[in-house]
Amino acid sequence: MFQLKGHSEEPFEKLQYPKGCVDFRISKSDCFFIPALSIGDLGDFAPVFFSLDVLIYYMHNPRYKVDLGAETYGQISTEEFIIPFGINRSGKVIMWLTDIIKLPEEEQYYLRSKNIPSDHDVGSEFYEGQFECIWAEPSKINQVKSLRKLLSQLTLQVHGLNLFMLDEEAEIITRRISKPILFTDKEVGDTYEDINKILVESLNVYYKTRV
Repeated sequence: MFQLKGHSEEPFEKLQYPKGCVDFRISKSDCFFIPALSIGDLGDFAPVFFSLDVLIYYMHNPRYKVDLGAETYGQISTEEFIIPFGINRSGKVIMWLTDIIKLPEEEQYYLRSKNIPSDHDVGSEFYEGQFECIWAEPSKINQVKSLRKLLSQLTLQVHGLNLFMLDEEAEIITRRISKPILFTDKEVGDTYEDINKILVESLNVYYKTRV
């Protein structure tokens, strides 16, 4: 992707930006000094950093699906593309340049509007998962979803009754629940309201009267 031209005591200053890509703010030195980022073609895994609110647009646009499977590791997907991302210890979103240049131009321009200078910190479940083969723990919200399903199955096995009702409605709500990103009152309130709906409001009233 990047090409070295000539010789220099600072070779990263000679790296040429890939053609056909929006000009993102990146640190050309990151792929030299951060472990593992120099694998493949030089510059493939140059990290690109964004403010955290870059995710808000994707989370509230029905064209996109944002899956934050772990606390700091997820992906944005449409019918046309999938792009992974991470959130570092400073709350900045990270993507790899090699993934971004494959996106349609309009997507690149949106990302560029939220692009911030590198802070050289890729520490996250995203980096660990992609380069160190460390399996990320499911997010707390995903754990709640899994435990609800397990509890429902056990109740059916032991008592022969469904613990929850309105399964179709609950499934729709379950799919849309996501971890708050900016932790505004509205974000947190909406998340807890949805969790309350699938854990409390969907309890089977018939089952409660029987036990």
